[in-house]
Amino acid sequence: MSRSMPKMRGVVKKVLSVGAGGGAIVALGTAPQKYTRVVIPFDKIVEQPYVGEVLTVWGRYDVHPVYNEQFHAHDVRAERPNIHELARFIGHHPRFAEMSTKRARHFVGKLGQSFIEALDKGDIATLVEAHLELRIAVALVQQWKLYFSTKRIAELLSTGGIRPSLAIELVTLLGENAAERICKNPYLLVPFCKWREVDTLSRKIYRIPEKSEQRLIAAAESVVLLGEKAGRVAMTQKTFQELLAKNVGPQLAESARTAAVKAGRLVPLSSGGVEMIQGAGMSIVLRRFGERLRDFALQARLPNSSRTLTSPERTPTTSVVLLALPCMPAARFAAARDATERPLHIVATLSQRNAINAHWPRSAVTIAEVLGRLPNPPRKSHRSMFIHNCAGLDILTLAKLVQRLPLGGLLHLCFKWPVQPSSLPAVIAGEINSKLQLPDPHVIPTATQARGANSMANVSEALIRDEMPSFEKIQAGTTVTDGAAIVECAGVHEMFAEVKAAFYAGRSTGTAVVLVRTFAACRRYNIEFHNEQIAFLAASKRDHHFVYLRYREPATEEEPFVCNSHLHRLSVTKGTLGRIVEILVKPRLTIADSGPVRQCVRVHFESIGEAFLTAEELKTLSLGYALTLQRAQFSEWDHIIVPLESPRPIDRLWMSKAIASATRSILLVSAKKRHPGSLSTLDDPPNHPVRGRPSPIL
Repeated sequence: MSRSMPKMRGVVKKVLSVGAGGGAIVALGTAPQKYTRVVIPFDKIVEQPYVGEVLTVWGRYDVHPVYNEQFHAHDVRAERPNIHELARFIGHHPRFAEMSTKRARHFVGKLGQSFIEALDKGDIATLVEAHLELRIAVALVQQWKLYFSTKRIAELLSTGGIRPSLAIELVTLLGENAAERICKNPYLLVPFCKWREVDTLSRKIYRIPEKSEQRLIAAAESVVLLGEKAGRVAMTQKTFQELLAKNVGPQLAESARTAAVKAGRLVPLSSGGVEMIQGAGMSIVLRRFGERLRDFALQARLPNSSRTLTSPERTPTTSVVLLALPCMPAARFAAARDATERPLHIVATLSQRNAINAHWPRSAVTIAEVLGRLPNPPRKSHRSMFIHNCAGLDILTLAKLVQRLPLGGLLHLCFKWPVQPSSLPAVIAGEINSKLQLPDPHVIPTATQARGANSMANVSEALIRDEMPSFEKIQAGTTVTDGAAIVECAGVHEMFAEVKAAFYAGRSTGTAVVLVRTFAACRRYNIEFHNEQIAFLAASKRDHHFVYLRYREPATEEEPFVCNSHLHRLSVTKGTLGRIVEILVKPRLTIADSGPVRQCVRVHFESIGEAFLTAEELKTLSLGYALTLQRAQFSEWDHIIVPLESPRPIDRLWMSKAIASATRSILLVSAKKRHPGSLSTLDDPPNHPVRGRPSPIL
């Protein structure tokens, strides 16, 4: 927005309101005893304003029906306080929690203008000479620089139409001079933003030429990063050229690829006679991963031998063993193979860890516990190590796990369906596939003996033999407690009612989830189950606040969710499940590395237990009543319900993965007839509106 509009400068005297999306209404003191009500939109500030901050706002006056005249801000800039405003600013802002207002006034009166100069220059000696403790002086200077660096970056991002809340992450990763680095090369924002947003900011604000080498290299990197976020460690030349042409045009696509390869940002490779393109960072990760696997092969201990294989002549035939088994059967296989040893099991959730430790104490840890340890912890060598649910791990997480594990043991990657090295979803590079070999047929154990004609034990055994199990046909309304079954309903509406009934029946006896094939169907079922939860709370006359998750999905307490991206602060990986425990009416203020944060929700993750999340972190979650296979393959449930709404045939591999995620039962629900405008087509957009509610907490 142009800064030719009317402006005002003042000190925040009081924060009147904080909006759901992060916007705020403040009382801005522009003169002694004169206050103006200022409305600041959520896309103009990086964090909520605090008392004592000095702001310059551009905008216009309008009339509120209740509060009369108010100033609606179109642009906001944080200013350095003068000597009269400094004590109030330092004393009230959470970044400077070490200094009270009274103490800040003392040092302002003692040092005067040199206090501000010392903070700007980072002159800690001057502050110490004024009898300020060294620890507080260092923290004061650091937070002063971080505050204004964050504000400058937020203003820069807001100018280009990019969300300013990204500024905190940029300062954390790029340092205090992040604003200067971005001004020199705005394409540093490519890993954090969409290509169109960064390109528009760079060309319109910083006037970077269309054919500049800087722009072409960044365009090529953005394509590779997009593939890596989707789980690809490499892409074909054809796919790469098509995506790159959308960024820079067909005329410049080849020049961009050549420039990126010459600069060392991309690595061309050949896999199976097909020309591929890979990012330089991913290439380094894969190379180190391969080296680590070779180390495991050289130093692996055989199950019945105490000698360590350290010479190439004694290298075992496999450096990594693949097992087509769920979590508990794999643990039983490890115990039955050698009862004297205690293998290490690395699992995704706390429930899986507790289940294994109940039978074999102190033998299982979670992924978060392995990744959250110190860089060089004292590690005990294990003869056998099992990483479970590898289908849900991306290559970066798997590489980190392998780097953290001690050498000297045989590494097992456990999948929940028969897997060939050429079709691994997480490890698809040729260099890694050459290290991964299937064990001999007698190595793969059989499942537990069947308890019935159609039990999940028989189903799992059929999957291990690479056979599709048979499904028992049952009547509608029948509760499935064990095994695989299919029910055929009269129509689509009856099918949807059957899915809900089966879901709630499964929840009453264990864990349950609805597994669908498309994102549109996933959102539709999640909204329906959310409305059911709201109706239940309303009928129970219980208060229900709600928050917004990803794609503005509303969620209330006791609802399940799934994590759509990594939460590095908590060492929570993508695909982790959890539930909302409590929505805090009064946010919990805490100090993080990047400054003060408002934690608004208490949640329970299956991998780490309870934690508090901010409003920004909530945007990485989505409701977990219904999931796509990409998210579901990371975990296991007692009961899985699969609605067969689409007339398209189900892929055999998809069904194998779905069956492998169920531990007690899987139910397929289909409809004989499909009515127009009903739930018959999964590709339709969600057509179930969310029920009206009061204003949200967030």
